[in-house]
Amino acid sequence: MTNQNAPLQYIREYPEWLVKSRVTYQWRSKFYTTLDIRTATDFYANSSEPPLRNLDGYTLVDLNFRYHLTRNLQTFFQIRNLFQQEYAGISATGTGDDLQYNPQMGRTVWFGLSYDLEQ
Repeated sequence: MTNQNAPLQYIREYPEWLVKSRVTYQWRSKFYTTLDIRTATDFYANSSEPPLRNLDGYTLVDLNFRYHLTRNLQTFFQIRNLFQQEYAGISATGTGDDLQYNPQMGRTVWFGLSYDLEQ
C-alpha cells in the first residue's frame, strides 16, 4: 500500500492483538494435561488482487497430554485446533508472492516421544 496515511494495521499485515493462554494441570507425579488457547484479532492482507482484504480473527484450542516415562523421556499426545477452526495465516514473506488467503491446517493429532538433553 503506497498511501502514507493508511492505518498501521493495513501496512503490517498481521493482527493488532495475538494472545496465548496456557493452563497445565498435573494429575499425578508424571502425568500432565495442557490446554492452550490462541486468539488473533482481524487483520488485513495487502498483496495483489484485490488490493486490500479483511481477514477474520480466530481462536484456536489445543489439548496436550504428557506422561514422563523417565526424568528425560516423555510420551505425548496432542490435538491441535481441537474445534476445527478455519482461519487464514499471516503472510509468509510479505512479498507479492504471498497468498491473499493463506489457509492453515485444520484439526491435527500428534503423538510421539520427546527426550530432554539438558536434565
